[in-house]
Order: sequence, then structure tokens, then C-alpha cells
Amino acid sequence: MTHNFKKRETTRHISEIIKEMLNGYKLNNKFMSVKVIAAYKKVVGDYIYKNTEEAYVYENKLYLKIASSIIKAELSANEHLIIKSINEEVGDTCIQKIIFY
Repeated sequence: MTHNFKKRETTRHISEIIKEMLNGYKLNNKFMSVKVIAAYKKVVGDYIYKNTEEAYVYENKLYLKIASSIIKAELSANEHLIIKSINEEVGDTCIQKIIFY
């Protein structure tokens, strides 16, 4: 039994293929949103994350509904640092502003 396997002329990295697939199925924004929320949790820690009632990403903004007004004030005061840390964690400058409500 002989196999006629042809060697590909070019090889591609798996991350490139996944990006193409996500774009093809229009899932890139959802995937990025999940990555941002996971990065937010890692950046702020479990206690603050547990006091976050709702978190979602829309048009490069991270919307956060915070249960405690004290925590909301602290997060608001450190908004630029949180944005920088999230973007570094994600590896992209996808968040430009945080909206607290």
C-alpha cells in the first residue's frame, strides 16, 4: 500500500489559521470579549470580580456594573492602569475606556 502524500509548499502557524477561522465565522469580537473579561478578572482579583455584577465589551469599551460604590470609586480612580493591564494581558489595545454603571 503506497501513500501519495504531497508536501505542502508553505506551512502556516496554527494561530494564523485560528484567526482566519474566527474572522470567517465572524467570531473574532466574541472571542476578544471573552479574553478581555478573563484578563479583567486576573487584573482585579477574585474579590473585586465577585463584586462585578455584569461585564461586557462593546466598541472598544469595557462596561462594568459594580455592586459596591466604594469599589466602583477605586476602580474609576485606577481606570487607566486597569486598561493598560488588561490590554497587556490580552496582547492587543482592544480596550480604550471603561464605563462604570
